[in-house]
Amino acid sequence: MTDTAIKNFTIIICSIYSYRKLLNLKRYSLPQVILNFFFSLILSFTGYTIRLFDPLLSIMIMIVLLFTFITLITKTTLELSITTTILSLGISYTAFALAVLIAGTTIYTLSFIFKLDPKTVPSMATNIAIACIQYLLIHLPFRLKRLRKGMPFLHKIGSTNAGVLISTILLCSVILLSTRQLAPLTFVVLYLSSLLCSVFVFLWWRNRIKQSYLDRIQRLEIETLQHTVWEKDNEIEKLRKENEALSKIIHRDNKLIPAMTLAVSDFLQCCQDKDKQEILTKGEELLSYLRSSSEDRLGIINNYQTVSKTLISTKVYSIDSLLKYMLNKSNCNHINFDLMLTGSAKYMIENVISEADLNTLLSDLLENAIIATKYSHEKRILVHLGIIDNHYVIEVLDSGIPFEEEILENFGIKQVTTHSEEGGSGIGLITIYELVKQYQASFILEECNIKNTGFTKKISIIFDQAGEFIINLPYFEKTRTKSSQDTRFVQDKELIYF
Repeated sequence: MTDTAIKNFTIIICSIYSYRKLLNLKRYSLPQVILNFFFSLILSFTGYTIRLFDPLLSIMIMIVLLFTFITLITKTTLELSITTTILSLGISYTAFALAVLIAGTTIYTLSFIFKLDPKTVPSMATNIAIACIQYLLIHLPFRLKRLRKGMPFLHKIGSTNAGVLISTILLCSVILLSTRQLAPLTFVVLYLSSLLCSVFVFLWWRNRIKQSYLDRIQRLEIETLQHTVWEKDNEIEKLRKENEALSKIIHRDNKLIPAMTLAVSDFLQCCQDKDKQEILTKGEELLSYLRSSSEDRLGIINNYQTVSKTLISTKVYSIDSLLKYMLNKSNCNHINFDLMLTGSAKYMIENVISEADLNTLLSDLLENAIIATKYSHEKRILVHLGIIDNHYVIEVLDSGIPFEEEILENFGIKQVTTHSEEGGSGIGLITIYELVKQYQASFILEECNIKNTGFTKKISIIFDQAGEFIINLPYFEKTRTKSSQDTRFVQDKELIYF
C-alpha cells in the first residue's frame, strides 16, 4: 500500500509542478503549496484504494481528478488545461521512468559489487529512492536556459498536437504497465516505449522552443519592416508637401518676375516722355511695388523654410527634444532659430557637465532669448554647442532687445523680471548664475554689431575652470559708473568690465 501511495504521490506532485512551469505561472503562495500537498496525498491514497479493484480505472480517475483540481486552482481555459495536463503527466512519468532506470541500475550495480541479492533491498527504500530521484529529475529541464520559461507556445491552438500525441502514448504505456499481468516481452516493449516517448517529449519540447524563438524573430523583423515603411511613407508625405510648397513659390515667381519686368519696362518708357517730377513719382511707385513684391515673396520663402526646417542632431535625445521644442516655440513667434555644432554633445555631458544641468542652462538661456527677440524687428537666434580654444562652450546669440539695467544690476543676487505678464519669475537667471559657479565656468555677456552679424548680443558660457563673470556692454558700464562707486556689487559677483 505504502509503496504505491509513494509512487502516486510523487507523480501527482511532479505533475502539478510541471503544469505550473510549462505555463510559466507565478510561484504558489504557502497556502497553495499546502493545498497541493494535501490534494496529492489524498489522491494518491484514493488511487491506491481504487487500484485494488481495477488498476486501469484507478489511473483514469486520478488523471480526471488531477485535471479538475489543477484547472480550478490555476483558472486556465479548458482546452489549454487539457493539453497542459497531458504534457505535465507525460513529463512526470518520463521522470518516473528515468528514476526507475537509475535506481534499478544503481541497486543492481551495488549488489553485484558487494555480492548481495537485489531482492533483499526493502521495497519501501527503493520507492523512496525512486521518488527522490524523480523529484530531482523533474527540475532539470526547467533549469536549462532554453526551457526555463516553459512552453509559451502552448497558448497557440494547434501548436501542441505532436507533443500531446507523444504524451498520450506515454500515458497509455504507463497505464498498461500498471496492470502487472503482462508477458515479459510485452512488459519490455511497453517499458522501452515509455522511455522512447520520454526522449521524444524532450526533443519535441526543444524543437518547439526553437521554432517559437524563430517565429518571434520573424514577427519582430516584420514589425521592424512595417515601422520602416511607415517612416518612409511619412518622409515621402513630408517631401510631397515640401514639393507642393516649392511649386507654389515657383508658380508665384513665374507671375512675379514678368510683372516686375513689365513694371521696369514701363518706367523706362515713361522716362522718355515725362518730366523729372513725373519720373520721380513713377519711380517711387515702382520702388514701392518692387519692395512689396519682394517682401511678399521673402515671406513665402521664410514660411516654407520655417515649416520644413529640422535641426542637426546632437546624438543626445533629451537635448534634441529640448532644441526641437525651442525651434517650434521660435516658429510660433516667427523667429529664425538655428543650431551650430563644433563638438560632441555626448562627450560634453559625459565629461564636462551633466545632462540635466546642460538642459537647464539651454532652456533658461533660450527662453530669455525668445522673449527678448519676439519684440524686435529682426528675429534671429543661434545656439552654438562646441569647442573654442580647447574649451567646451555654450553660446546663445540673438537679435533681441538689450537686457534691462535692473536685470544686470541684480544678476545672481535676487530674482528680477521685466516680463512677469508672460509668466517670467527671474529664477532662470539665478539658476544660470548658480550653475556657472558650480562648474567654475566663465560667463561672458557682450554686445554684437547687428549690421555685421545679424545679432545684438551674445551670451557665452565657457567651461575653462576660470570662474570669470564678464559683461562687455558699454551702456551698462556707463550706468554703473554714474550710479555709485559701490564695489560690493563687483566683488560679490566677480564681474570684470572691459
